[in-house]
Amino acid sequence: MMGCVGTNDPQLFQRTLHHRNRQCLFHVLLPYQHYSFVSLSSLSPLYSQNSHIFIYQHLYAALRSLTSCLAGRSVLEDLKHRGAEYIHACCVDNCLVKVADLIFLGYCIGKKTPCGVKVVLKSQPNESVGVLALKNKQWLVVEYSEMPESAATIRAENEELKFKSANIANHFYSLKFLE
Repeated sequence: MMGCVGTNDPQLFQRTLHHRNRQCLFHVLLPYQHYSFVSLSSLSPLYSQNSHIFIYQHLYAALRSLTSCLAGRSVLEDLKHRGAEYIHACCVDNCLVKVADLIFLGYCIGKKTPCGVKVVLKSQPNESVGVLALKNKQWLVVEYSEMPESAATIRAENEELKFKSANIANHFYSLKFLE
């Protein structure tokens, strides 16, 4: 689910195979029926660390699929035409995320950040969640399946995990950043 902060507040809904069924879509969207929706659907392959496609048929890579849909000029142009300046992207079935999290959005807008990520603390190295990490002066999400155990278990002097910023798929983007 993506909420766009601006005029007419359109909601972009990223379908997955789980939500293809119309009845399921109806129940997912029911609490948000007063919004306008644009349905995005894009099959996106998953890649290994060596850039080989290893999963394709019948699977969606939610964030990769979502960002590839956003790259379509028609979606960005529509958002710009509606007066949207910011986008909140999150998963509606994630209990850790508030749809249209005004505190998070307000913080990002107030700090004039082009892109923001809300995280929670990861307490155990074996938690199945990606973490935010800095590599070559670039922030990225390292998926738990991609992180070697030797890195996942590193602890700081205060005994907290070094890689502790768990990605909960709660993202903020300025429209200028996406353009």
